[in-house]
Amino acid sequence: MTRHSVNAWARRGAIVPVRPGVWAVTGAPPSPSRDALSAVLGIRHPSALALSSAAWVWDLPGHDLEPIELLSIRDTHEREAGRTHTSTRFEPVDMTLRRGLPVTTPTRTIFDLAGQQHRERTRRDLNNLMSRGLVTSSLLHESLDRLGKRGRRGIAVMRDLVEAVDAEPGPTESGLELRARDLLREAGFTSLDQQVALGDDDGFIARVDFCDRSRRIVFEIDSDRFHHGLLDRKLDGEKTRRLSDLGWTVVRISEHEVFWGRAALLDRLRALRRSVPLAPRVATDAPHP
Repeated sequence: MTRHSVNAWARRGAIVPVRPGVWAVTGAPPSPSRDALSAVLGIRHPSALALSSAAWVWDLPGHDLEPIELLSIRDTHEREAGRTHTSTRFEPVDMTLRRGLPVTTPTRTIFDLAGQQHRERTRRDLNNLMSRGLVTSSLLHESLDRLGKRGRRGIAVMRDLVEAVDAEPGPTESGLELRARDLLREAGFTSLDQQVALGDDDGFIARVDFCDRSRRIVFEIDSDRFHHGLLDRKLDGEKTRRLSDLGWTVVRISEHEVFWGRAALLDRLRALRRSVPLAPRVATDAPHP
């Protein structure tokens, strides 16, 4: 299209300016995705959403789109387009599309985040991405070899995390469960078994997320994705009833509490620990594969 064509469309009211050089069809509703795409299109050089903005695109908890952060191969000095970072190691392999948005790949995103945030948060973000199959050990090693030049921020953190990944063939728990486990330990539940199969005389009941055998407490971590439907709640209620009949105290912890209600959750867990005494030793509950 020529500049004359664009100006003619604008005079007719068919398009409206979003930012310099970027137009939207008249009537298209504003949205976070439109803001993100217009920021990328406002850069003249190949660019993509990066860092926390990329983490938002990949649905990592606790990361926001705003302020929009971009990664480009060259410094553009176009500050109205967003926070632009440059990298001499930004290659086509580091970019992809998700929901129509140019964004750094999950692997590149976690390497960039490692230089900007606390090590523990990076560990949780990495575990989340690996548990969803978005990052693999081979991708981590490839990126470590390519990006790990001396002096790059976050590389020491990523080397340690990649070594931990190699020590354990794969993540054994979701990012949500990893965060919940840390909170349970902080509340004083230090003797926890994870992913334990429990059953009764009628057979298998459930594979529970965590259990404290010394207090006969089961902790179930309810993600927003899998525990909101009517059928999900009905099944959860049946499992709770059968476990309660066996003498277990069943405690359900929501995703919202884990990520956004930390203080209140810790108070609830500490009060629970004080109120539930140590149970007498009992025979091991019927295991099921």
